[in-house]
Amino acid sequence: MRTLSESEQNHVNSLNEILGSEHLTVDFSKCGPTKERLTANPKSVSMFRRFDHVALNDALRECNVRLVEVSCRWRSVNQSPEFGGEFRVRDLYDSILLPAPQFSADTANERDLAIFTQLRVVDFPQHAGTGHFAAIRLQEHVDPLEMWYYDARLSTLPGRDSPLIKMDATYCDYLAALVLTKGTFGWQYLFTDISLQGIFFQETVEGLQQMLGLFPTIFPEHDYSSLADRLEARL
Repeated sequence: MRTLSESEQNHVNSLNEILGSEHLTVDFSKCGPTKERLTANPKSVSMFRRFDHVALNDALRECNVRLVEVSCRWRSVNQSPEFGGEFRVRDLYDSILLPAPQFSADTANERDLAIFTQLRVVDFPQHAGTGHFAAIRLQEHVDPLEMWYYDARLSTLPGRDSPLIKMDATYCDYLAALVLTKGTFGWQYLFTDISLQGIFFQETVEGLQQMLGLFPTIFPEHDYSSLADRLEARL
């Protein structure tokens, strides 16, 4: 197996932290296999040339996880209330070549229709069955590329008509935060401008509070202060 990049090693280590913790129980996990490392911009490859005006730059190549898959579904042990999480990430360039996520043309507004066609899913909790996903937006002449989060329930909130929300994070930021949060359900909202007050987000907030109470203790090598600040700002 080739030597892992720093980003790849961070995600493998993060998965091993979950697997090795007595405070978490794992329902499913997968890691690997590795893929050949890219040493040049992928747009030099013919299949990517349709993205000539999309910023597939060196920063993405450096933080990308060139593994077929890194995924895990886990739950807390002896925590009240119980909380959990899931993530499933893979090589970014595999995700880019996949079709845009499906959506209902009957219910989506024109803005969402335009955005959906540019999205490519990069993190999808397939075992949780929530239908939520995070996606990178392949928008021309925008650098860095935007990250968006999909939660169908969002469109039912007062004053909202969209299940999509833009994240205050780049793709590399997203991967770095994933190492910290281990995919705790709803962590993506910490990187949005939405308020987490009210009954709608009660379960999400409780899970994030449990995460921020437990993880600094069992994963002391990580700094959770910035996530705690983000949660406080949304309450």
